[in-house]
Amino acid sequence: MPDFQTILTAAGLQPTRIVADGRWYRCRTDDKPRRRNGAYLLDITGRHGVFKNYATDIDWNVWSMDGGATLAQVHDAVARRLQYRAQELQTRKVAMNAARAYFAQLPPMLSGHPYIDAKGLSRVGLKGVRLDGDLMVIPVTRNGQIQSLQTIDPSGQKRYRTGCPIKGGVFLMERPGVALTCFVEGFATGLAVFQALSQCRVVVCFDAGNLIEVAKHFQGEGLGVVCADNDHATEARMGANKGIEAGQKAAELMGCGLAYPKGLEGSDWADAIAEFGPDALRWIARKINHQSKPFRKG
Repeated sequence: MPDFQTILTAAGLQPTRIVADGRWYRCRTDDKPRRRNGAYLLDITGRHGVFKNYATDIDWNVWSMDGGATLAQVHDAVARRLQYRAQELQTRKVAMNAARAYFAQLPPMLSGHPYIDAKGLSRVGLKGVRLDGDLMVIPVTRNGQIQSLQTIDPSGQKRYRTGCPIKGGVFLMERPGVALTCFVEGFATGLAVFQALSQCRVVVCFDAGNLIEVAKHFQGEGLGVVCADNDHATEARMGANKGIEAGQKAAELMGCGLAYPKGLEGSDWADAIAEFGPDALRWIARKINHQSKPFRKG
């Protein structure tokens, strides 16, 4: 009879540890690794347990060292998980195709936008962005293909295309022949960096978690710097600075430099423009250039 750990792994659950104390524990799953969609309970004897993947299982699966149809239950759970995954991939494919068709019929952004104007930013770097009424529509691409869209309304509210993945996706602000590549979280931050440094390209990653995901797969040459957010207000409240922590991890993965703004009331490089006025772009360029480093080879 397979042990409880083997059964959970075969069923697609990813517990960090197995605890035999009769309590419920949530865990990640193979099909939803970023969510804790799995749960298990193992009694204090370690001989009887139950488990479930909330995304794919209707009922609880039962395991016992004393026997029972546990392997059959696991086989059923695996089959359900594979069916769910196939359905999810098909749904995602349909959503991405719809996003691409929608984006293709939108007009290019040829004028300013209230969100950009309020940030004190120009139109430099907006190539590739399109408009749907008063919404900026930004393509999220991976390997040159649109996989999702981000919209930003005049008030700055951001939304992503329903059913489309963000993981690994970026928006590129390109310049030919430049040696410096800058990585940022948000779109406005990317514009601020792109407008401050005339000899750089910018990779917008959309959030801190995806910044790390992009760094895992990036292969580049020349100089690089992660232009991280400095979430100092959150750190004061919660004790953790997600922007700097993610920036450090991404910079370590790529072996490049790390820069983050200090001395601001705000948290990102775009906030410097509102706080420093006309001198902000020179200040941004100086701080980022100083921290740029060659990408680690291999």
